[in-house]
Amino acid sequence: MMQFSQRLRELRKEQKLTQAQLATVLNYGYTAIANYESGRNEPCMRDFVKLVNVLNTNADYLLGNSDIKCTQENHLWQEKEDQLWIAFLYSNIKQTASQNDMTKENFDEMYSEIVTESAYCLFKAILQLLQNKLYYNIVKQSITKELNI
Repeated sequence: MMQFSQRLRELRKEQKLTQAQLATVLNYGYTAIANYESGRNEPCMRDFVKLVNVLNTNADYLLGNSDIKCTQENHLWQEKEDQLWIAFLYSNIKQTASQNDMTKENFDEMYSEIVTESAYCLFKAILQLLQNKLYYNIVKQSITKELNI
């Protein structure tokens, strides 16, 4: 899966924006986006949220944790909890389908099994998200900045 810097570049290009144009939209200096895309810098939480909103995507996709590129136009879900669950379930179904002979005929049966297994795997997935280095850096940077520690 792609990492943050690669996803940022991909999404910026899809929006047909130069690095300077995106920086202007976000009220950044002209080199900020180049530094993010090269991996030299990482955004603070506030700036990361701005990027997600301006690029019309979701945090997990931008971070590289998911291959589901959610946009508001999709109207697939409304709540963050729905988004997380759908992304998780999608990932499990995709993995199972690629490892097994999933067909249209056996999809319903396999789907039920995957949902049951997913409940068990959800805990492991949440732990992986919590251990994500970029999440850690964003949270740490934001808290230390806001609390002056």
